[in-house]
Amino acid sequence: MSKQPAARDDVRSRPLLDASVLKQLHELDSDGQFIKQLIQTFERDAKTYVAQMVTASEDADAVRWRHACHNIASAAGSVGASRLSQHCRALLTQGPPTSTDAFERANQRTKQLHSDTIAALVEKGLL
Repeated sequence: MSKQPAARDDVRSRPLLDASVLKQLHELDSDGQFIKQLIQTFERDAKTYVAQMVTASEDADAVRWRHACHNIASAAGSVGASRLSQHCRALLTQGPPTSTDAFERANQRTKQLHSDTIAALVEKGLL
């Protein structure tokens, strides 16, 4: 049995947003501006990192792809976007895809999770 499906299942079992991280961020924020700026920075930066990930895969540049993937994982983790963060950490653990199709699947899943995360942040009134 492959480790890849188990890792995928673990990611899917995580909530899009980690309520405990969001609570901690709210506790640090006396006027509501810190979390607003943090989430807006995440939205902007994550969009850039996802685009970099796609470009790197199109260029077959595994180093740039891993760097973009790492940046997404870190940025997502800092705002409690646990599913996106864990997905990218799993990709890093597995290593860069070895085929164009595998890159495309990884990129599509990352883009979808990014989109789902942004929608969840909007739904919570954080964006």
